Amino acid sequence: MEKTIRLFKRVFVGSDPHCGHYVGLTHPKYQTKEYPKIYETQQVCWEFFTEKADKYKPFDMVIMNGDIIAGKNAKSGGRQVMTHSLKDQCKIALKVFQYLDCPLIRIQRGTPYHVASTGDNWEDVLVEMLPKDYDVKIHDQGFYRINKKNFNCKHKIGGSTIPHGRLTALAKEILWNQMWNLKGVQPRADVIVRSHVHYYENIEHEGCHGIITPALQGLGDEYGQQQCSGTVDFGFVVIDIYDDGKIDIQPEIMKGFMQCSQNEVL
Repeated sequence: MEKTIRLFKRVFVGSDPHCGHYVGLTHPKYQTKEYPKIYETQQVCWEFFTEKADKYKPFDMVIMNGDIIAGKNAKSGGRQVMTHSLKDQCKIALKVFQYLDCPLIRIQRGTPYHVASTGDNWEDVLVEMLPKDYDVKIHDQGFYRINKKNFNCKHKIGGSTIPHGRLTALAKEILWNQMWNLKGVQPRADVIVRSHVHYYENIEHEGCHGIITPALQGLGDEYGQQQCSGTVDFGFVVIDIYDDGKIDIQPEIMKGFMQCSQNEVL
């Protein structure tokens, strides 16, 4: 059988799996049956992740854009983490990278609340735990040239409690990058990737694609339910960068399951 020649580079872009949280992305080895609803959430999220990832494999590169582990989860008193050992949370995260089966990995550091609550950055520890034959690097802000296109990746972006405000934050990131470029500090991005806010957005502005990634954490976090407004998206993004310069952005976002709440009938 002849080997198929692909005329593009394929990049998996994910963020916010919050491994170690009860509704974080959890390999079956670590899923808990103690609470049926949590167990169901872990199963459904892992099955969606693996089914959709299999559709696109192989990947030429994996970009994981921060908040890989849950951390101590202090805002809910630590009640919602499966383990308080951050090293064990990193072991859960390792299963995510192993499933993607791509040795070229670039990671952006997440928020200290999740990944550096003990003073050490545990995403750096995770990098050391990955196989030594992998090409893995971690950055505060990543600048990558992939098939002649420039990527600018950073975890955090400002959120909005109004739907149309979500796009404003992306347009701002694009324009700031172009101003940095005029100062000779940053490459002018063809693709800007941001995360943190757990919803998906995608715009094209001033010749640049701006993406906010969906999260790889399911619904069910106490802090989010009590303190936050707005819709949440579970999933990831695949970006194909073609040899002729075309950029194809393909979001994979879960529909239906746990995307609505049940009324209490009295």
